[in-house]
Amino acid sequence: MADNNNQPTSAAAIVGLVLGILAIVTSWIPIVNNLSFILGAIGLIFSIVGVIGTARGKKGGKGLAIAALIVNVLSLVIVLGLQSAWSAALS
Repeated sequence: MADNNNQPTSAAAIVGLVLGILAIVTSWIPIVNNLSFILGAIGLIFSIVGVIGTARGKKGGKGLAIAALIVNVLSLVIVLGLQSAWSAALS
């Protein structure tokens, strides 16, 4: 369902979603997932800014901002879980 209030979509939410998608796709690669954690953390910050901006009514795209937040948190959880599993397997 589209926003009918003619507000522009939050750029922070879009950036957060793009970074979250990149982080979740690359989080499964063993060495690259260190960079994925950084991308996910930066994306999480952008997502939070997007959620706050849309909650105040200044920008549209609240669903996009929430989706970005979920994707970034999920990417961080995947990275930390796989790091833990790989370190346990190596020791």
